[in-house]
Amino acid sequence: MANLLKSVFFAFGTALMGCSSMSVVMAAGCNPGGNCSVDVTVGANCAISVSPDSLDVPQPRGAKSITWTIVTSGYEFASNGIAFKSPNDEFVDPVLQGKKFSWKNKHTRAGDYAYGVNVLGSGPNPATCSLDPLIKNK
Repeated sequence: MANLLKSVFFAFGTALMGCSSMSVVMAAGCNPGGNCSVDVTVGANCAISVSPDSLDVPQPRGAKSITWTIVTSGYEFASNGIAFKSPNDEFVDPVLQGKKFSWKNKHTRAGDYAYGVNVLGSGPNPATCSLDPLIKNK
């Protein structure tokens, strides 16, 4: 019985080791090519949320695209829809297209980058709403 238990534990441990070396874990919001998507939701009283809440951009280093999409009807991005809090040269080439806003992340160095999300309501939602989440280059 003891030998059987040793064999079972050995087989289980070996299987776990094999699984950990085979799986590739990507950050939430980023695909295997490294391009990232963030959903923006606007709720009652101009409450904005983003998903993922904090975007972890994985290695390897190199240019990646980040696109934010407003998933709530009645809102679109302001002209400064995604605005970085501190000047930096890590994010370039912003593009605004109504409910989508994208930046190229050069991803040359690790760091935390605070940014603002600014949306405008239309029709019965004329308010301007803002939120300040993070991008974390790994």
